[in-house]
Amino acid sequence: MVLDSQLARGGQRSRQMLSKRGRRFRPLPFVLVAAVAVLAWYLVSRDSGATPPPAPPADAPTPVVQTPSPPTPPTPPVVDQREPEPEPEPTPVASPTPEPEPADDPPQPQPEPTPLNTLLEQLEKTNDPVKARRMLSEMLTHANQFDDPRRGRIKARQILTNINLDLIYSRKVFPNDPLTEQYTIKRGDALVKIARRYKTTPQLLQWINGIKSPDRIVAGKALKVIKGPFHAAVYKSDFRMDFYLADPADGAMLYINSVRVGLGEDDSTPEGRFIVRPGAKVTNPQWTDPRNGKVWAPDNPENPIGEYWIGLEGADEQTSDLVGYGIHGTIEPDSIGRQMSMGCIRLGDRDIALTFRLLAQGESTVTILR
Repeated sequence: MVLDSQLARGGQRSRQMLSKRGRRFRPLPFVLVAAVAVLAWYLVSRDSGATPPPAPPADAPTPVVQTPSPPTPPTPPVVDQREPEPEPEPTPVASPTPEPEPADDPPQPQPEPTPLNTLLEQLEKTNDPVKARRMLSEMLTHANQFDDPRRGRIKARQILTNINLDLIYSRKVFPNDPLTEQYTIKRGDALVKIARRYKTTPQLLQWINGIKSPDRIVAGKALKVIKGPFHAAVYKSDFRMDFYLADPADGAMLYINSVRVGLGEDDSTPEGRFIVRPGAKVTNPQWTDPRNGKVWAPDNPENPIGEYWIGLEGADEQTSDLVGYGIHGTIEPDSIGRQMSMGCIRLGDRDIALTFRLLAQGESTVTILR
């Protein structure tokens, strides 16, 4: 039988036990807090478009609402504040060596200018006029080989003229001279025929061999011949005409001698290359003045063009359409070295006679330069 006092104590003990148990576990507050947190997170994530939190544990399944995930923003690059380590130098890779291309000829060293006194000493020591002629002719082409170019050219031409008096204009034949040789006259030969073979003139062969009559040559007799043709170059600025012969071995132009010329008034002598026109070499020519039509008969001592005429025709684009020009004598010796002709080249009496002997028809060229 339970007493009332026991019941009262029992009820009180029960309440204490319940109170202790309540302190041990009170789930309601935690559930409320969790619910509020979930709700707040859901509302925030829904407004910001974030992905909902992961599903609750399996013992309390929650429906998963799948929403499209926004694109993940690119991760900004991380800047390394450390100093970069130097990169290793690349190991050179041997590349195939290209074959060298053929190089142009290296420039030839220019010789030092030669003093004239030294030059004369060298010529005296050679004792070889043929070699001296070749050396001086090359120096004329390259005037910087003289310490005084203008004076050097003048002196060289003087020496060469004297050398060629023997080599060319005498009866002597030098065995090492490439420009001359000895010819034995054959039966049936004539000076005209021999001259044509050597591209020179019968007048020159007659003159240097001392032949009185060109029709009287004797078979078997020796004759000095020149290996032509002669060529001429007129230098207008110096009023000078130079004569050359080509070396048969290599074509090098070898200086022979010079003559003084007169030229066209008002610089009317045309420049360019001409050739001696076939059939246009005349002695004692008749001449008609193109300005007034006056005719001068042959052998007229007042004929303005003298005793010789050498007709020229153009031989390049610059002169191809030019006619009526030539080389002739003059009865006005004071006009030599001046511009007084109608455009032709004037020479004094002795010089026009020599030029007439040297230039061959259809072979010799005359180049007129500034």
